[in-house]
Amino acid sequence: MVTVGFFARKISVIAVAAALVMFLLSATAQRANAENGVVLANGSYACATGLPTGQDDKTAYKITDGVVSDGTRCVGAVVIPEGVTSIGFGAFAGSFTLNSIILPASVKSIGGLAFAQASYLTSINIPAGMESIGTKAFYGANKLTAITLPSGVTTIGDQAFYGAIAVTSINIPDSVTSIGGWAFSHMDSLTSITLPTSLTSIGEGWFYQNYNLASITIPAGVTSIQDQAFYGASKLGSITIPAGVTSIGTQAFNWAEKLRRVYFLGDAPTFIGDHAFDTVKGVAHAHITARATGFPSPGSTWNYLVFDDAGETPAALKATYVKGATLKGSAKVNKSITVSPGTWKGYLTVFYTYQWYSCTAASNKVLTTGKPAPKCKLIKGATKASFTVSKNLKGSFLGALITGTNSVGNSTVFTATVGKVS
Repeated sequence: MVTVGFFARKISVIAVAAALVMFLLSATAQRANAENGVVLANGSYACATGLPTGQDDKTAYKITDGVVSDGTRCVGAVVIPEGVTSIGFGAFAGSFTLNSIILPASVKSIGGLAFAQASYLTSINIPAGMESIGTKAFYGANKLTAITLPSGVTTIGDQAFYGAIAVTSINIPDSVTSIGGWAFSHMDSLTSITLPTSLTSIGEGWFYQNYNLASITIPAGVTSIQDQAFYGASKLGSITIPAGVTSIGTQAFNWAEKLRRVYFLGDAPTFIGDHAFDTVKGVAHAHITARATGFPSPGSTWNYLVFDDAGETPAALKATYVKGATLKGSAKVNKSITVSPGTWKGYLTVFYTYQWYSCTAASNKVLTTGKPAPKCKLIKGATKASFTVSKNLKGSFLGALITGTNSVGNSTVFTATVGKVS
């Protein structure tokens, strides 16, 4: 009996020690996982701190396998802990008490209806690792004033920002490859939106009844404008249709009542849907290039647009200098001078090329004639933005010819000179 008791006690001690070791190992693993944003215990978390509550109460939301749910009872500012990977379907939908939320870097997706009709939500940070915004994610979030999408986002679901009436601007990064229908419709305050350059289609109803959208640049790669894309965009005064567009959908620009200028950069689209330009009948004018085909003769009407004389694309669309071209640096031998192109305008991105000149006389203003100043000679091979002054230029004045180019055309200016070189 004594022997058995001894061994029993020994086994008991070993078991306790083993259990303690396992507990410590488990705690260490959990702590490491938490620090790395990998694992969170399932359960309730306090809305205001993002810490576990140990119970289900009215000031908590739930986390299950890294997905947030049941947050509609949260009040005020909400904190989500590191380790959460997704804001789940309808997690904060219909909340009348949520006003801001902080998402951790670990969040990769915002699910469908996640913040739909969260009518007092005013701010949310979208972490850099975000990949997808779900269907109706911010539907009717009518007090949200700003949204910033990071470059990793690839998907924006149907009606994602439908009715987010207080947002004034939004930039869609080039990483986005899929945007659902009606994604930005009924955004009443939207005045500015930047679309990804990789875009090939303007989707159905994207800007439906966006009453304050006065201008927008359609990326050059777009080939179709779908049904009702700009329906009711009543402040839109002009639109440029890229050269590759072959299809404009039904009612695409219907009730865009202030539309007066439509610039076609290519041939006539092969398909125009019913009532595409219906409500601007006889008052909106189409402008085409001299090389365009498929359009009617000048002076006639086509799909309710009045066609002006065919000619080159209007100068307002090509790269055009505005102001501010300067030379910076020291006009001394072996020192560098850099040209700044200043401000230009035109359709899509303007690219710049440079050519440096040496001059025997000074020129004190920017010349917009497209030529260098008189008494200036081209410096061979000097075509970069920065130029190192060589010894043979001593005693001369230096200037740079700047050419700005976009997909429509180019123009050239000559800077004021610097010097004499010493």
